[in-house]
Amino acid sequence: MTAQCSLTVRLPDRADEVVETEMTIVGGGICGILAAKMCGDRQWPYVLVERSEELGGAYEPNYRWDKKYRLNQDELTKGSGAATQQTLKRFAYDHCVDKFTRFSTEVLTVRHRPDGLFLTICKNLKTGKITHIVSQFMMISPGILTTQVSAAERGVKDVDKFKNTMCYAGKHNGVDSAVGNTDLTGKNVVIMGTGSFALEALEAAGRNNAKHITLVSRPRKRWICPFSRQYTVTAMCFAPFLPWNLKIKFVHWYLRRKYYNPVGLKHMPPTGELYEQDWSGQCNDGLFRLAAEGRLDVLVGQVDRLEAKDVVVKTSDNSEGVKVPADMFVVASGCHYNLNPPFLHELGIGFGDIHNYCFMGRNPRIGTASDFVFAFVPAGPISQLEMYFHAVEQIKLGREREVFNAMYPTPLGATGKTNHTGGRMAGLHTFFASRNWLSRTNIASELRTAAYISVMEIGQSLPMRMALRVGAYVAEWHRFFVCVRRSARELWNFPIWGKGVKDHYHPTAPLLVGSTRKNE
Repeated sequence: MTAQCSLTVRLPDRADEVVETEMTIVGGGICGILAAKMCGDRQWPYVLVERSEELGGAYEPNYRWDKKYRLNQDELTKGSGAATQQTLKRFAYDHCVDKFTRFSTEVLTVRHRPDGLFLTICKNLKTGKITHIVSQFMMISPGILTTQVSAAERGVKDVDKFKNTMCYAGKHNGVDSAVGNTDLTGKNVVIMGTGSFALEALEAAGRNNAKHITLVSRPRKRWICPFSRQYTVTAMCFAPFLPWNLKIKFVHWYLRRKYYNPVGLKHMPPTGELYEQDWSGQCNDGLFRLAAEGRLDVLVGQVDRLEAKDVVVKTSDNSEGVKVPADMFVVASGCHYNLNPPFLHELGIGFGDIHNYCFMGRNPRIGTASDFVFAFVPAGPISQLEMYFHAVEQIKLGREREVFNAMYPTPLGATGKTNHTGGRMAGLHTFFASRNWLSRTNIASELRTAAYISVMEIGQSLPMRMALRVGAYVAEWHRFFVCVRRSARELWNFPIWGKGVKDHYHPTAPLLVGSTRKNE
């Protein structure tokens, strides 16, 4: 629908300014900033186009992209989203990305000219000035998650009747979430959702002294893993010589016995076929800690309607609805996916058409990187960008046909629009599924590694190609043993979910002080 509407918009024929460069980067979040830094390292001219007035994006990534810019004290310590975004902004300004950025500028359309160059037509949102940017290559990273889904869109009735505070879990229209900067002492908070934003919201509500928090979860196939056991679970996932269904059954048993059941959340884990269950990387100890303290309940059901000071939730046990008192109602029911940005309509591509996890469509001159293309976490988009920039280097050397031949579709549709059972983050089959009994990782990771090799070996000699393949094999085993070592540290440092996790969750380092959604 968005693409159809864009056809009715008359684009300006004349430009107030024409800029020629080598690389046009759309989006100033983590992917755009890293792409700009890579251009700078190679001394390639570039222009970054950012719609807002500052760099950093709207989403607080927790990737480790540079050893000099630490997000956390160590790999076992969870940092706040605000501190993470501040680090990302500092990284951008330290590398002078802002000097090559057009702020408050919206991309209207992108055209592929007959001479092979790209024409990006932009408009300054403050002055109305039209700029034409002509470039040989493009990096498309405008952010996959756009506006947050409203309560009304989730079918909640009588939203206007609610008289107390209602807000989104994440920043909305440039405004920080109220749950992150409000004193909630003695207050009851109801959060609709159990995704990443919802878990950040419950952490913030807990830090701001909420009396009680109610999390309303739709029946889902997604597990929430304790942050203090992220490497333990990952090591089990990657363990060779074990069938995937045995591994996942053991992890289910362990989490139920040690985490969900002792704090009264035995009704929360998903049920059903193992191959449908989703592990999306949502790691959170606050869920279990607050439940153990008696400050959090989880209702599995659907928010039916709002009343003046209550949230009415329909559950399988009570179809009439349970009234939950709420001084604050937080909407964390997901985000809309920007799968088909209007400015890409003339190119006829979108995020549903991805090749080798880092190219938009079949044109090897258009790269993409985003959290949505979730390959290689926790390195984030680094590997995607390495693949694309290597391809650009090879194209400059006259090997564009080789790059083109190495590309093959690697589609990643959003939940409900995918052939991947269990949702987009489940990848292929399930997080635990492996190709064979010798696999050191799961199927999805193996496919991403194969895609990485297919691009990175272009232009390399036979010994270098062999080294690349052997290196990838060794790296997978190394990653597995790193997870095992860190798992041992987790189990040693935090032997139980009680006091150990409390200390883990509330470190005293200034880096971690503050709300995940609060500007500091």
